[in-house]
Amino acid sequence: MVVLKINAIAADRKRELKEEYTHANWGTIPELIEVVSLAQAGKIKMLVEHFPLERAGEAYHLLYDGKIQGRAVIVPNE
Repeated sequence: MVVLKINAIAADRKRELKEEYTHANWGTIPELIEVVSLAQAGKIKMLVEHFPLERAGEAYHLLYDGKIQGRAVIVPNE
């Protein structure tokens, strides 16, 4: 599994995105570099649904029932 972590910092209504590449639990560093290149080229589709904090319970139930493909991300204060 490759872990790609993205931190968003809100500043004056603008968001600064910082990409951080952590470690790979499989493969080699050249394979990790290849996967990152594919992601940057838009050739990897990430399945993510965002939910505001108020809908965290709903997100949990949708995941539990298998109605969400990929990841559910709870976003506070949005």
